[in-house]
Amino acid sequence: MVESSTGAGAKVAWPASPEAIRAGKVRLRAWVKQRRAGLSPDFRAYAASAVLGNVERWPRFQEAGCVMAFASLLGEVDTMPILARILALGKRLVLPRVSPSRAYLEIYEVRILEHDLARQGKLGILEPLPTRCRRAEHVTIDLVLMPGLVFDARGGRIGYGAGYFDRFLATLCPMPELLAVAFDFQVLSRIPQFPEDVPMHGFATEAGLFRVRRKEWTCPSVGDTHAAARELDALVPADAVDWAVRPLGAGQDRVDARFCSTCERQANWPAPVTRC
Repeated sequence: MVESSTGAGAKVAWPASPEAIRAGKVRLRAWVKQRRAGLSPDFRAYAASAVLGNVERWPRFQEAGCVMAFASLLGEVDTMPILARILALGKRLVLPRVSPSRAYLEIYEVRILEHDLARQGKLGILEPLPTRCRRAEHVTIDLVLMPGLVFDARGGRIGYGAGYFDRFLATLCPMPELLAVAFDFQVLSRIPQFPEDVPMHGFATEAGLFRVRRKEWTCPSVGDTHAAARELDALVPADAVDWAVRPLGAGQDRVDARFCSTCERQANWPAPVTRC
């Protein structure tokens, strides 16, 4: 078990209690939202263009026949250029819509951005129009571009707290590759995670494309052993447990993230999972 400062003067041991994990997530969400709100329009335009270029370099994006993406909220990296590029390349594009009961995500195939989307709810989120778009219930998704507020180099993700994407991803089999789209400052060295949080395969930011390395190991639940490790472009402290604002930096040690390739769950760190 490793101890590290949270940046608030307190020490947090890893693995931490559920209460500490929840508190850490709340604090990081608030920090990211505040910093994101201060970004200039010029930087946002630059980031949108750079992220698009990096998404296009992701190998699974190049191979994908069907990509699930998201229409960005105010403050997020603008994903409209990405959505337009997916369609321009002749790929199938599916986007999520919160169900009428607000309990889960429904996905629809979008063909014409200008006609198939409308702003819904208090936040004005662009969502597919059921009257114009076809439900994509039986579509095989090759890649999911993931939204979120905070990420880490082990693949960890903190969303907005509603759990829509985690519940949706749990229904997919096989699990597609998950590529997070974010500003570079949103990717930290280590963030609080529950065992059931679904990890990312990589991140596309304005600064580059980052892959989570996978180390060969055996999942005790299914007895599945990984074959190949994915290289991690980002460098992080090997014992980093800092949930405060510590972005990735150069000259630091490489780390590995542990996944089960059958259920795609990330192992508790440093102890192995007991079940998927």
